[in-house]
Amino acid sequence: MEERQHGAGASLKRIVVPERGSADIDRGTWNELWGEADFRRLVDHGIVTASLLTDGARLRGNCYVGHAICGECRVEIHEKVRGALVSLVRFAGRDTFEIAVADAQATELGPLLRELIGQFLILLGKYLGRGRQFTYLTQKKSGSLAGGRLDIVRTLGLRARGLSHLLAFDMPQISFSTPVNVVIAATLREIERVAELVELDAETIATARGLSLFFSDCRDYRVLVRTRRDLANMAGIVAANVGRGSLGDMLSIGRVILSHQSFEPERFVEDRVPRTWFVNLEALFEEAVRTTLGRLLHTSRHQVLNGRDIAPPIFNLQTRLYRANPDIVIRTSGEKPLLGDVKYKDFEGNADAGDLYQLLGHAGAFDAERCFLVYPSDRYSLDDLGETHDGKRAYLATIDVRDLPSSLGELVRAYGLLAPTAIAA
Repeated sequence: MEERQHGAGASLKRIVVPERGSADIDRGTWNELWGEADFRRLVDHGIVTASLLTDGARLRGNCYVGHAICGECRVEIHEKVRGALVSLVRFAGRDTFEIAVADAQATELGPLLRELIGQFLILLGKYLGRGRQFTYLTQKKSGSLAGGRLDIVRTLGLRARGLSHLLAFDMPQISFSTPVNVVIAATLREIERVAELVELDAETIATARGLSLFFSDCRDYRVLVRTRRDLANMAGIVAANVGRGSLGDMLSIGRVILSHQSFEPERFVEDRVPRTWFVNLEALFEEAVRTTLGRLLHTSRHQVLNGRDIAPPIFNLQTRLYRANPDIVIRTSGEKPLLGDVKYKDFEGNADAGDLYQLLGHAGAFDAERCFLVYPSDRYSLDDLGETHDGKRAYLATIDVRDLPSSLGELVRAYGLLAPTAIAA
């Protein structure tokens, strides 16, 4: 879909591509887009694909959602099930953002700001793990013992005043009050205020407060006196000077937080952020399903694992090359494991034969008698495919991506792993 944006960002041509869907554009728009390095970068990263038509081009979305400004066009990739993005990020964790180097138009505050704050804290933890930036300052001091470079002129001045027992010297000292650390300190301080506007969980607030202790030496006039707008502008300048990489991305998110903006699919404002965040819903969906199952089956009797961490061999001769690595392995004491594979595809009522063959191969390597495929949807369903000739029973399940605990709770109850009255955590 292609249209002109009215209101905020009125000069931008809006191109909406559905996630795992397609949108056709005319020849002029295609020439305009392909002339932009930012758009070609999105194609190179596999975020969107393009194919030429007789009178234009067809853009196809993959498993990513997000938006980016490419010249005079804003390319938006929208989720198919409204609310899926925030739900999946909430249940999977926040270390899931794909970052592309392109401008994006900022939006008003919204639920996704919680996830940007979580991503900021993850990147901040990595930054602290490498050690904070610092600089050397020179302080002029005096004492009976010289702790730095001797200052002859000032020492003679002390002696002229009768203080012959003192020496004047310049002492180098490490300071952590760099522009990068000041922006981080201001952002952590602002998260406390944002919590009054956007609901943040207690763990996020506690993490921000704990990390702010590392930057107590950076709370100078720039943090305590300057306005939020000035701090946001400072964050943008520092991020541009730092350039690409996780540090630049963290500072860019800090600018968004300080500006009280977000990265929603709508409600755009007249501002831009220097990075585009695209979220891979395929990887997010797999992680969210596995994490939610782990929370539902958190007793000592059950264990939810990633098959890649176990990966037994499929063949008894070639044991290194071909290994089984299902997305989900549910181990229950005294029973054979239950296997699952997560497929982020449109479910048309039947599974691809290749996906089923792969699942049954995993089941054979793990000696599992039951296995299932999980697909995203806006409702829960479970279809029994029956048994294979060697006794393997396979199921097809669709789950509501907006309410994972409820759908997955129904799934594990169907397998007898939870009591019928068990409440999803």
